[in-house]
Amino acid sequence: MVRARSIATADAELLASAVALRWSRPDLTAAVAEHVAGTWVADNRTWVAATGWLVHGRATVGDGREHASDALTELLSRDPALFDDPAADRLRIEVATLAAVQREPAVARQLVEPLGHDRPAEVQADALAVLARCAFEDRPAVVGEAIRRATDAWTAVRGARRRSRSPR
Repeated sequence: MVRARSIATADAELLASAVALRWSRPDLTAAVAEHVAGTWVADNRTWVAATGWLVHGRATVGDGREHASDALTELLSRDPALFDDPAADRLRIEVATLAAVQREPAVARQLVEPLGHDRPAEVQADALAVLARCAFEDRPAVVGEAIRRATDAWTAVRGARRRSRSPR
C-alpha cells in the first residue's frame, strides 16, 4: 500500500531536517530553507519560518545582513503582524544576533525580549544567548549572569533531547 503525503507535510519534514543540520551544515540548512520558502510563498507562516532558517544559515557561513534585510522587507510587504507570530521566532533571533554583532544591543534586546516562557526551550535558549552577547556590549557587570542563564538554558535543551532519544 502506498501512503500518500501532502506536499505541505513533506516540506515541513524537509524544513525539520534542515533545522537538524543547523550546527553541522548551516549551508544546507540555508539551501533547504530557501527551497521551502520558495515553495510555500503563499503561506506566510511557513514562509517566515523557512526564511528565519535561511537567514540563520547565510549568517553562519558569511554575512547574513543582506538576507536579513531582504527578509524584513518582504515580511513588511506581506503582513507586519507576522513578525509577532511564533513562526517568526527564528527570524527575530537571527536579526537580533546580527544587530548584537553590529553593536546595536538595544535593537537586539527589543527583538528577543518578547520571546518569553511561552516559547519552546530552544527558542528561549537562543534568545538568552543573544541577550548575553548584548551584555558584553553595554552591561559588563551582568555578563557572567547572562552567560550562566544562556548556558543553563542550553544545558536543559540538550538534556531534554537526550531524554527524548533514550529508549524507555
